[in-house]
Amino acid sequence: ATCFTCHRGAQRPPERLDVVLAGVAQTQGVAAAIARYRELRSEHPSDGQYDFTPRGLGIAAARLLEAGRPDEALALARFNVESHPDEPQAHVQVGQILLRKGDKAGAVEAFRKALKLDPTNAAAQRGLKAAEEGPAKQ
Repeated sequence: ATCFTCHRGAQRPPERLDVVLAGVAQTQGVAAAIARYRELRSEHPSDGQYDFTPRGLGIAAARLLEAGRPDEALALARFNVESHPDEPQAHVQVGQILLRKGDKAGAVEAFRKALKLDPTNAAAQRGLKAAEEGPAKQ
């Protein structure tokens, strides 16, 4: 292993994308976080310094939700769906956040989209059942 291995060619290791985006969203808003994502993706399209997969955006949305910022989390999760429309887990996350916010109809729609992409997705199946039958989590 060399410095190049860990730093991926950068002088210092890059901060994880989810940390960057959650921090920008908390201090400057979600629009700024999305702009930062686009900027980083343009500057580092394939050098491996950042995780531009649906997972990176999903973790950032989860960080915002954990920080008590469900509106920002939802906006970032919806951006993830926009960026990765064929990723079932991105739709699941939108559904989970909507359910948590009490929007059962929106959650049902998101879970159904996830199940259309992957009928075996257990999280989407559980979420759909909760949205259709159980009380919404406030």
